[in-house]
Formats: sequence, structure tokens, C-alpha cells
Amino acid sequence: MIKKEQNRVVRARRWVMAGAVATAVAGSAGSAQTAGLSGENNADWNASQDEFLVASAEGEGEGEAASEGGEGEGEGEGEGEGAAAVDPEIQLLTDLGFMQGHAYAGLKLYEMGETELGVEHIGHPIVEKYDAVAAPLEKMGHADLKAQLEVMSEAAEAGKPADDVAALYDEMTATLEAIRSETEGGAASQLKALALLTRIAADEYQVAFKGGEMVNAKEYQDAWGFLQIVKQEARELAESDDKKVAEAAEAVLGYAENAETVFSGVTGEGISKPDASEIYGAAARMEIAAGRLS
Repeated sequence: MIKKEQNRVVRARRWVMAGAVATAVAGSAGSAQTAGLSGENNADWNASQDEFLVASAEGEGEGEAASEGGEGEGEGEGEGEGAAAVDPEIQLLTDLGFMQGHAYAGLKLYEMGETELGVEHIGHPIVEKYDAVAAPLEKMGHADLKAQLEVMSEAAEAGKPADDVAALYDEMTATLEAIRSETEGGAASQLKALALLTRIAADEYQVAFKGGEMVNAKEYQDAWGFLQIVKQEARELAESDDKKVAEAAEAVLGYAENAETVFSGVTGEGISKPDASEIYGAAARMEIAAGRLS
């Protein structure tokens, strides 16, 4: 238990550091403009700061899996989200993606005939996360999400046909999309939430492996599900009529697709060189891309 809490503290400090570096990057860019740097010189300055942030993030996944992987079932569950001060709206969007990612991974497993695993993942949003989003959803008039999640979970537990469960998932997804469309921060908040969700995916992925071997399949499946939601949401935002939003979303989508090279579907079969640093690096790049919309 002590080691688990220490790991959570370390991850919280990393997230604070990442945010501080990002703030420093933005401040440095402003200082460069104030100092008279412009055009190519200013672009070079910004690029060097971005590279520093990405390199710092990529270093997080190197050499840590051996010390953290396989420390117990659910060890990585939800770690990373809310570990440090995050804008409440971005936290809500991240939590919604967290729940959807669980449900999506569960649905895909359920469709494959992995019923027990599928049921467990589909039930996680209610068990692990809904209490954290209940108040803001009630305020927004979307308390109906809880009932939708419960009905989907009950259908899976009852062994209903996969098509029926998928239809319930689609209904839940429609509610999530409605909630996202009502957020005040718009695309900027949504993309920042996708960056944070990707960081959580990296944490989960890291816990899933030890010594190059998968030791916690459920954490891997969570990570895969989260990344699928990042891709889906980024793809939708990339269709925006706002050129800046579309470009930022396309960048985020590209980073997510690059990170997927260390995955192998929802089961993870055949992964020979697991590397969480690829996912951490993608999250840092996403954060930079999203930050340019602020």
C-alpha cells in the first residue's frame, strides 16, 4: 500500500511539472516576442521549447515499468486523472472520456466473446468514476447518463446479444457528445482533455507491463480503450469549420495514431517491445497543440 501511494504522489508531481513546463514554454514564447524575436527566429525558439517538453514527457516511460508493473490488480486504475489541479471543465471532459474508454474496451471484448472481461470493463464507469461527475452533470441537466450506463452494464451482465449492448453504448455516446458540445471551453478544453486522457493511458499501459511482458491485461485494455476515444474525438474535431481547431485536432489525431504503434488491438497479443514513453510523448505533443488554441 505504501509503495502504491508513493507512485501516485510521484505521478502527481510529474503532472504538476509537466504543467509548469508548459506554462514556462508559453511564457518563454511571449518573452521571445517581447525581446524582438520574430519570424524564423521566434519559430525556432518555440520549437526548441516544445522539443524540451516532449523530451521530458518521453523520459517518464523509460525504465519505470519494471518497478511499477504487476503491483496488483487495478494498480493503475484511474491514476493520473485529477492528480494535480486541473480546470474543472477539462477534468469533467477527461472523466467522461475515461468512462467511455472503459465502456468501449468492454464492448469490443464482449463482441469478441470475452464476456467476463467485457462485463467488467462495461461496469467500471459506474463503479469507479460516476460519483466524480455526478454533480456537474446534474447541474448541466444530464443526470440521465447514470441510468444509461447502468442499463448498458445490466444488459451485458444478463448476457444480452452484443448488438443490443452496442446500441446502448451508442445511446450513451450520444449523451456524452451532447455534454461535450455544451462546455464553455469548446474545442480547446476538449483537446486538452484528450491530452490528459492520453497521459492516463500511458500510466495504465506502463502498469500493464513488467520486464517486457504483459502482467496486467486489464490495465492494457483500459489504455487501449482510452486511446480509441482520443482518436475518435480528435477525428470529429478535425472536421471543424474553424481552421485552427481543425489543424490542432488533426495534429492530436496524428499523435494518437503514432502512439498506437505500441499497441496490438484490445488484447495486446504479440507486443514484443512495450514502450509507454511513446504514449507519454504523444500526450505532451497533444498538450502543446491544444495550448495553441487558448
